[in-house]
Amino acid sequence: MKGVIALLVIAYAALSHAALRSDAVVLQVLALGALVAIPLLAALGAGHRWVWVCVPPCAAIIGLVVAFDAGRFVLKLPALLVPAFLFAVFGASLRPGRTALITRIATAARPSISVQIVRHTRRLTALWTLLFAAMVVASVVLLLLGRTDWWSLQTNLFNYLACAALFVGDHLYRRFRFADEPQPGFIDYLRAASGYRQWM
Repeated sequence: MKGVIALLVIAYAALSHAALRSDAVVLQVLALGALVAIPLLAALGAGHRWVWVCVPPCAAIIGLVVAFDAGRFVLKLPALLVPAFLFAVFGASLRPGRTALITRIATAARPSISVQIVRHTRRLTALWTLLFAAMVVASVVLLLLGRTDWWSLQTNLFNYLACAALFVGDHLYRRFRFADEPQPGFIDYLRAASGYRQWM
């Protein structure tokens, strides 16, 4: 199921970019459909069968959004709301007395972690927080400047590349920097990080 959701995220990014660059209503419908399908499939994968009841109302809402020519506006919302939400989640875990979000993930991915790993994961959490903040600021600036084309590239391509680069780069850095400590493999670390529900 996670593989299907990942493909839907990629499909949504591509369809959203195409829809924002053209006036084709069908692209808006497909992009909105992919967007709605992501949380529905996640809930279905968690065993919530009531998801099927939500399909007809969701389809009707998509139809209304497109009919009232609000598709392009709605497609812009996730690119602002998702990074803002992640900024809040990651940033909140850095408050005094709380365990940094990535520290919690690292603890779940290995039997024990050293003080150095705790320090590194806290700094990494701060770096992710700054990245999400930069995404929001860049999105708002580009929208205010009216550069929808650049905004679409940033939100539907560059943001994903930045996240992938930071994730892979950190994994490689830890393998080198903490070579004397047991490290989970990339797939194991990816699995630990993908258990997003327990970190929120």
